[in-house]
Amino acid sequence: MSQEFVQAAKAGDMSAWNILYRQHEPWLYATALRICGNSPVAKDVVQDTFMMAYLKLPQLKDPAAFSGWIKKICVNSCYRSLQRNHFNNSIDNIPLESDTWWENELDKKLDDLSRQTQLFDVMAKL
Repeated sequence: MSQEFVQAAKAGDMSAWNILYRQHEPWLYATALRICGNSPVAKDVVQDTFMMAYLKLPQLKDPAAFSGWIKKICVNSCYRSLQRNHFNNSIDNIPLESDTWWENELDKKLDDLSRQTQLFDVMAKL
């Protein structure tokens, strides 16, 4: 029965696409939640999955393979999301150098330069 909805959705029938969405959204959400472990991220992944599936629906050759095909899209979206979040979290954890650090470093360099200048002055007087 789902195959007929897939065929109709491929032909542009939006009501068929809505039926496919209602049939597959709950278990895709459960899959995404299990992989991502975060409800808002899982919801975003499912949304992305359906958008990608809608755009690539004409490429689906076998309507009977729709469930497996959309699950694969969902799982791949989950892993992309996890990679993206891991990368963003890694960047967020990099400590930012504060202005006071630069000021302290500059003060140290100026102190060193001042001592060198004093040393050269003393040596020149000898």
